[in-house]
Amino acid sequence: MTIICAAPKYARAATNAEGTFKLTFPVEKVRVIMYICFWGFVFVAKAITRVIVVPMLREGSNETDIERRGCGPFNRNFETKPNPFNLSYGEGFDYDTESHLQQEFGFSNVCTSWDYTPAREIVAIIFPFFEYSMVLYIFLNGVMIFIAFGRGQLPVWYKRLSYVLTPLTIFLAICFRHIFVNIAYEQVSMHTLGFLCLQFAIVITAIMNVVYILLTSEHYSCNTISEGTIRYLAKIYLALNLPITAVKIYATCIIVATNTGPKFYKHPVSMFGGIVFGRLVDLAWMSLNALLPAFLALWRSKHEDPLTIEFSLPKCTFRGEDDAELSTETTRLVD
Repeated sequence: MTIICAAPKYARAATNAEGTFKLTFPVEKVRVIMYICFWGFVFVAKAITRVIVVPMLREGSNETDIERRGCGPFNRNFETKPNPFNLSYGEGFDYDTESHLQQEFGFSNVCTSWDYTPAREIVAIIFPFFEYSMVLYIFLNGVMIFIAFGRGQLPVWYKRLSYVLTPLTIFLAICFRHIFVNIAYEQVSMHTLGFLCLQFAIVITAIMNVVYILLTSEHYSCNTISEGTIRYLAKIYLALNLPITAVKIYATCIIVATNTGPKFYKHPVSMFGGIVFGRLVDLAWMSLNALLPAFLALWRSKHEDPLTIEFSLPKCTFRGEDDAELSTETTRLVD
């Protein structure tokens, strides 16, 4: 079927007679932007929490009505629901040592920064910058994998795995928004489920990228780091990340299932100044999956070839164009 349109009326139409539009994406730079957006909204959340939230939590509830005194985060009553801090109904608490996640996990992770009003509502506004940039990167990275396979750089199993993991990772990244829907001090389990989805998404992204480097033997001639060194560092990264990720995700699954952290998570480690084991795992996991990959993406972005995507419409026949061609052919026959 041929599309018939009115003849062009504007001079600008002639500048793109083919009707195409090209977009150039430096894929690894998109990934860098993704990590910048992530750490950016974490920084904003921490700043708001320190300036506004911490004093509010320390002050406690100022409600005179006994039925409203425990509304919001001030609903812990050790007489009806035991807690390690013996906080009474409506009583204020210290954000650093007596938060709800501190109570359930044995330590406060990054999510504590947006658990309480108004940090939660404000950060929810800027959160989409991270979510959309991550979804865009995952999609573009999937396109790059398809192209690399077509060049013969990747095995069939990796391409098939990416067909499954790419849409799954996008879905998991989107599910992270549940941290703003399910409030930590009301639904610890469901709140943590959103963070568990992000953990899977970040881990899949980081590990698939490192495996891609190993399979393609990616390195750059203009760089002082040799191919062998890159492969060696990639294998060390996997050797460190896989066991830590296994512990992290296993513990998070327990929190989702039981509404509290596992006992080994709350065990203090004396050689690290009494910091609980869960906190050490959390710091190591964040470093390997949300910090180190950001520097890797920055390094790769300086040498990458950008991905170009071309959009086009079906060929359009302008009204009167067929008649003009027929008239020209008739004239030639008469001559």
